Formats: sequence, structure tokens, C-alpha cells
Amino acid sequence: MNIMKRARPLPVLPLVLSAPALLSLLGLLSLSILSPPPLQAPAQAVDAGQQDVTLNVALLGDSYSAGSGAGDYEAEDPDDPGGKAYRSRNSWAHHYVDWLNERGAHATLTNLAHSSSTTGDVINEQIGEMPSDTDLVMLTIGGNDVHFPDIVKRCFMVGLRSASGCRETVQTADSRLESEAVEGGVAVPSVRSQTRSILEKLDAKLADGAQVILVGYPYLATDASYTLRNWGKSYDAGSGVRGLTDQATAMQSSLVQEWNAAAPGLQATFVDGTATAFSGHEPDPSVWARNDYRWINEFFETEGRRAGDGTTTSTWSLDPAVFYHPNMIGHEQIGDLIAKQVGIPSAAKPAGARRAPIAPALAAADATPETPFAWIQGPYVARAGEKLTIDASASYATAGQITSYEWDFDGDGVYDETTSTPTVDHVFASEAEGSLALRVTQSNGGSAVATTDLLVSDDGDSTPAATDNCPTVGNWGQTDYDGDGLGDECDPAPGYPTADKDGVTVETAGGSDGN
Repeated sequence: MNIMKRARPLPVLPLVLSAPALLSLLGLLSLSILSPPPLQAPAQAVDAGQQDVTLNVALLGDSYSAGSGAGDYEAEDPDDPGGKAYRSRNSWAHHYVDWLNERGAHATLTNLAHSSSTTGDVINEQIGEMPSDTDLVMLTIGGNDVHFPDIVKRCFMVGLRSASGCRETVQTADSRLESEAVEGGVAVPSVRSQTRSILEKLDAKLADGAQVILVGYPYLATDASYTLRNWGKSYDAGSGVRGLTDQATAMQSSLVQEWNAAAPGLQATFVDGTATAFSGHEPDPSVWARNDYRWINEFFETEGRRAGDGTTTSTWSLDPAVFYHPNMIGHEQIGDLIAKQVGIPSAAKPAGARRAPIAPALAAADATPETPFAWIQGPYVARAGEKLTIDASASYATAGQITSYEWDFDGDGVYDETTSTPTVDHVFASEAEGSLALRVTQSNGGSAVATTDLLVSDDGDSTPAATDNCPTVGNWGQTDYDGDGLGDECDPAPGYPTADKDGVTVETAGGSDGN
């Protein structure tokens, strides 16, 4: 891949492909993924009680910034030579900006992130397009520089993965983090030096006091035993890929610390905790299983969302640009992580403007020292007669601690149950459509309320039974790979290609799943 070029959009293909054709398509996989950052104190945030501020935010970077795999994309720009940007309204950046506006920060977002972008694209293109009055820059970057798409193909993709191929791509990527490479006879700077160049160019363009947030990435697979064996060779792919993530983490952490120590006009915050937050929610490396609680799209899926029982459901996809990217749940979690670590940035400027309204689906009282912050997750979809776990774990006290959680299961304004813990189980006896409400109270007596939508259906999805291809099983995307009229979620033989090349054996924690 030419690291200075973006991938062209793939052509629209028929839904049903032969295994060789499908593997050929997946061989074109173009992702933009990197690795997670470690601990670092965030830049000083504005006092939570200081509501009347403005903030101009610019989003730069690759597909993890843009929101590939999260759906609800902006219309394609006909003048964009790089192809589809995959800029999603469901990205973590939008979630964070929404959070800022709920607190009266009057934040605006300019989204310049682009799927398949490299550090060179940010330096040579995106920064030049960024408004000069930007207060806060946010980005993920570096994955395409170290050819992480090749790692996904050679380490995880059925039919293309192998012990030698995975080892080679991981080792090559590791060397690119800190060392210059030669590609096509041209010297290519290290990811570290290119990332520093991004900071230098932002510092030169923006006014003193501006800030940049560099966001880390989750691991690409669960922390399970995962070894590739073929033709007398073996490679611990699970440890190798996760080890590369750790190396990238160390590089980014030391770079940001080094940058801030020089006291530039532009201060950087390295958002840590992504890998920890996603722990247990990564893709399952086995071909026979998917992680039921995944926050990253696996192969053949996109727009993963949380079902009523807490598991992940998704929409079928043959677009390789959305595979192995955070799904809708993952983007929400990253947005929450930034809100907790950064808060309202100090780059926010005083303003006399009127407060922005709180979005109804996220309605919550302001988190001031007098009131806590209430969060009920959602929206929820439940199956009638089955237990639904409602989660308010993201709620927090601003003074003392939360003393009670009150739950209104039918949205009638009457709280039906009180708990001292942030989760509650409830069984809805019959189908219904309405809302849920939560009221949290902290030690000083201050309280806050949050609401979200609720749908209780016959099978746990939103498709009417008369047109549902899995009428007794939740099947959000209504996908039917083999076209037999029986949805994939309830089809015992959906027809997915599952064969590796001859000689490949894949060993996981549960035993061999390969040939």
C-alpha cells in the first residue's frame, strides 16, 4: 500500500460470493488501526460549573477517528480523490462533542478524518484544511503507516492467515514504529517522527493555549491462546499482535511526555485506557465463534449495537473497510472515556451564548458539585418475558458518592425500584414501546435524571414477526447469507466460508479450529 495514498472505494458486489471470490475481496482489506495508549495525566479541564464557554473542535486522522463501521455516514465528497471517507455521525468524536454541548460548552465539530489516511495525509492535507481558530484537535493515527491491514489479513483472516505471514507482518510493523524504512526505493520516516511532525505543524498553525487529544486503540483480539501452525512452523499470533500494541503504546506515551516537557504553545493529552475499557470485548480469533459482547466489528458485519440482554447484534456487510473497526458500542465507550479523562478542556473560551439544549435521548442533569451525573446507557431492546439488565455504571458523583439509584421502568414518572448498585434486572411481561428513566442521588442530596428509549418485542429485535426471517430469535440485520429465507441467527447452516488453506492449523484456548 502506498502510504501516501488513500484506498479507492470498493465496487458494489453481489451479496452471495463463492469462497475464493470472497477471499479475494477480503484480500483488498484496507483498515486504519493502531494500538492503545498508557497512563498520562490529562490537561487541566475547565471547572464543571463553568458552563458558559465555546469550543471549536477539529477531528483529524484515519478510519478509527472517522467512524468506519459505525454507520450513518456523511455524503461522499465528489471532489475527494481518496474515495469514501466513512465519516460517521456515530463516531466517538461526535459522542464526546455531544457530551460537551450537554454541559453548555457550545462545541462545534469540523470532521476532516478520512478512512485509510496515514500520518503523511494528516501532515500534507488535513491540517491545511483545518480552521485556524480551532481550539481542540482530536485524532487517531498511525495504523496505516505500519500496515495493520496486512496484520489483520495475515493473522486473522480465514484463507490468508499463516504462521510465517503473521510473524513477518508483525515484525515489520514493530520496526516501523521507531525506525525509518525504505519502501519502493524511497525512505519513509518512522511513525514516531511523523507523529511529532503532526504536533509541530499543529503548534505552528494554532494559537497558544490550543490542545490536542491523541486517542489510543484497543487490541485486535481477546486475550486468549491463539497460535498459527503450518508447514512445520508455528507462531503465537495472539501474543505477537498484542505485543505490537504494547510497543506502539510505549512509543506514543513517551512521545507525548517528551512533547509536553518542552512547554510548547500546544499541549497534548494522550487518552489512556482504551485497551482496558475494551478488555473482553475484542473479536474472537476463532473461526467458529464470535464474542457475544464485542465492541469491534468482526468479519462480515458492521454497525454492531447492544441488544436488550447486553449482547452485541450487528448488520451483515461485505465491505472490508468496516471490518475490525469499533462498532457503535465501541465508539460510545471511547467517547465516554474521553469525557471522563479530559472533561471540558481548558482550551474552551468564555462566551455569553445561550446553553445548547440537551439531547432527549441523553437527557441528564449537569454534573456540577451540587448534582451528580446520571447515565442509563440505552436505548434498550428487550424480549417480552426475559430478564433485561439495565446499566447505569457510567453515572458518577461530583461530591461524596452516589447513595441511591431509582428506576422507572415504564416512564410514568413513578420510580418502581431503588437500588444501591448501578445495575438492575427487570422482566417486562408483555410487548411495549416507551422509555426508561433513572434518578441518581449523591451524598449531599443532589440528584440527576437520565432517560432512554425502550422497546419490548416478541423476540428481542425491532422487526415485526410477519416479516421476520428469524421470528423467534433476535436478528437485527435480517441477514441471510445463503438466501434460503432463514436468517443467519437461526440458520444452523448459514453457508459462511470457513476453510483455511491446506496445512494451516489454528489453535485457540478451546483447541484447534483449523484444518
